[in-house]
Amino acid sequence: MKSLLAAIAIAISFPAFADADCTRPDPAGDVPDGSTATRNEMLDAKDRVQQFVQRGEMYLDCMSKQIEEARAEVQSAVASSEESEMSDKVAAVRERYRDLVKDHDKVVSEMQQLADDFNTALSDFSASDD
Repeated sequence: MKSLLAAIAIAISFPAFADADCTRPDPAGDVPDGSTATRNEMLDAKDRVQQFVQRGEMYLDCMSKQIEEARAEVQSAVASSEESEMSDKVAAVRERYRDLVKDHDKVVSEMQQLADDFNTALSDFSASDD
């Protein structure tokens, strides 16, 4: 009975991860070459970077909640898994957890790379303005 309840709980909760309302931010586009960009191009890039980072932070907050829910589901599934048929469900929940973490980390990397690119362009822009 305990295994059946665990299987039902996993089956019910697994689709919740897939249907969660976390919207991945659209890319901010390319950062202009700071050594040749106009002031307006740099201001436009700054606005796009800020919007991307803001949307990215909202996405990461949402993803963090999903990751915590998935972590709890993995722990629950492992703790209640006694039958071999449960191993597939545990594996599916673990895979979903890894996918969430991977996507979270990818967005963090994209945000960092974009910020680094913009800071380099801004430095080049400031140097060419002298």
